[in-house]
Amino acid sequence: MNRRRRLLAFTVLAVLVVAAPTVLIALVAGRGSASFGDEELLGRNRLTSATLDIAARPAVTALRAENLAPGDVVAGVIELTNDGSIPLTYSVRVDGVVADDLAPWITWWFALRDAGGDCPTGPAWADVSDDERIEVAGDTFAEVGTVALVGDPTPGADPGDRVLAVAASELLCVGAALPLGVPNSAQAASALLTFRVDAEQQVEVTS
Repeated sequence: MNRRRRLLAFTVLAVLVVAAPTVLIALVAGRGSASFGDEELLGRNRLTSATLDIAARPAVTALRAENLAPGDVVAGVIELTNDGSIPLTYSVRVDGVVADDLAPWITWWFALRDAGGDCPTGPAWADVSDDERIEVAGDTFAEVGTVALVGDPTPGADPGDRVLAVAASELLCVGAALPLGVPNSAQAASALLTFRVDAEQQVEVTS
């Protein structure tokens, strides 16, 4: 009952007191059916959305080699970490640029390792079994442009997608070899590789 209505009720009651005291008793008795009330205010209830964030370290260059000679093998490591607040899945694509005569001759090797594992270095790539590594010939990029290394960037659960729990990491090992049979035309040449990592929220698949 608001203040205006309470004032009105009291005015009517005063008139009734003068006119008929017995009516006052009835009205007072009727108002006795009201119950006590209470209210508690619980503040600071906040809803915060999750953060989806996959980090690649190093952030710019994972593999750099200068003065490559026929027969050289170089290696690098990319650490992929879930820096967000929810589990995620990720996939990896590679774009190769045929800058000039070097790229078609390079053989690229890729492998995944758990955090804390060891990536092959230099010639050690020759000891990695075929089922543990992905091998891509340099001229493949000239034909298809982009090569899917891990999983599929299409939204939703796809075969080969990798799962990373919050704060978990995996290593993407990278190797490049320049074969002994490379021609003289590959001297002073270069090749460029770009990694694309796509991450999305992990969705539980229900049957």
